[in-house]
Amino acid sequence: MSRGDAFVFGQSLNDVARFLGIDEKFRPALAPVELVGRLDRFILAAQRFQRQIPNARQQETLPGRPRPLRVLAHHMYRIPAAFLETMRGAKMNEGAASGRPDASMQTFDDIVRYGETVRLDLAGWWAGLDDRSCTNRVEAYWGQPSAHELLERTTWHIAQHCRQLMWFLNAQGTPPDGPIPDSEFKGLPMPENIWDD
Repeated sequence: MSRGDAFVFGQSLNDVARFLGIDEKFRPALAPVELVGRLDRFILAAQRFQRQIPNARQQETLPGRPRPLRVLAHHMYRIPAAFLETMRGAKMNEGAASGRPDASMQTFDDIVRYGETVRLDLAGWWAGLDDRSCTNRVEAYWGQPSAHELLERTTWHIAQHCRQLMWFLNAQGTPPDGPIPDSEFKGLPMPENIWDD
């Protein structure tokens, strides 16, 4: 968002409110413990859905997305992996959750195995955390959000891609294995639509 020479990244509602002169603070609706639980369940759902996609369809894309399914599958695990890197002191750069699967990830099963290493890393990080309030500030390309805000963003981001994979599977006539109930999306500031329109 820009006004003259001034601009703000639209990644944080607090930054946008400040930029617009609105005196309001936005805080995540869900506690960190709830977000971590949902994030774990979304990773597990991503694994289930990806196992349902035939490897022959790896290069297909979703509506309005130039990203092949294989790259999207990998990206879904890079989202929490980039979060964990930031929690350990790295700056969250604009492309931190991007990238392409390396040569060791030729099939969806390979990518799902990578996702499991990320899921276990998330569980280990949470188990070893002394202060679970997640109020500490971290470095991101749009500013210094709290760890709680970044955790919320991480959680709804992978959730949105899970919604897209459920749509894809249903469109192919393959009911998603263990579809995610709407209740799992409640309290997350997710886009209303599955696709950017």
